[in-house]
Amino acid sequence: MSKKMKNYGMLLMDYFNGHIDAKQILKRDDGKLINIPIKIYFRDYDELMPSERNFFHYCKGEVLCIGGGTGVHSLILQEKGFDVLAIDISEEACEIMKRRGVKKVKCIDFYEFDEGQYETIVLLGRNIGMVGTLDNLESFLKHLKCFIKEDGQILLNSVDLKTACDQDDLKYMKMNEEAGRYYGEVKYRTIYDDREGDTFNWLYLDNVILKEYASSVGMDCEILEQDDAGNYLVRLTKHTHLDFV
Repeated sequence: MSKKMKNYGMLLMDYFNGHIDAKQILKRDDGKLINIPIKIYFRDYDELMPSERNFFHYCKGEVLCIGGGTGVHSLILQEKGFDVLAIDISEEACEIMKRRGVKKVKCIDFYEFDEGQYETIVLLGRNIGMVGTLDNLESFLKHLKCFIKEDGQILLNSVDLKTACDQDDLKYMKMNEEAGRYYGEVKYRTIYDDREGDTFNWLYLDNVILKEYASSVGMDCEILEQDDAGNYLVRLTKHTHLDFV
């Protein structure tokens, strides 16, 4: 497991075991430090972003939750009566999910996952960001598409960073564009308890470019929820009128 995921897993476990003041620090490659309270990974339904709060209304059938984390979304779905399999690459996160009551948990990298097809795939918490860069998005969506049934769906959320008001963030996006990169590609390191992890890429997508990439792999993209801060929830489904591979 990479250092970035180990730090993430350790801070989750420390918080779960009572270190309630634990904080995650993300160090962006322009030097900006972002403090993230760990409680955000243990939110209940009322603490979800408005754009993702109603996600379960759109769910149907068996559900695969990718990047399950501490089980925030999986637990809500279970309480609503859904049959959910949650997967995550972090051993610590998977242990926390089990201890919190998620019934079906598997510790695995999604790219190595190969277990059936589902009527609903949930990729919330902006976890589409794990793709890292636009160059990886098409292959990721193709892989994701393999796990939904013909009438199935993928529910995912992200945020359009162009809604940012912070001047440092606006400068960062301009720096990306001047370097020939998509403005929503961000490089971070996770710092926890004086341990600095590996640099990793995280992707924030605007919904227009997501629609373009979804269409390129034979999927339709429907906006279900959005807010004024640029957050949105979409549903991806397979094209029914075209034959894509």
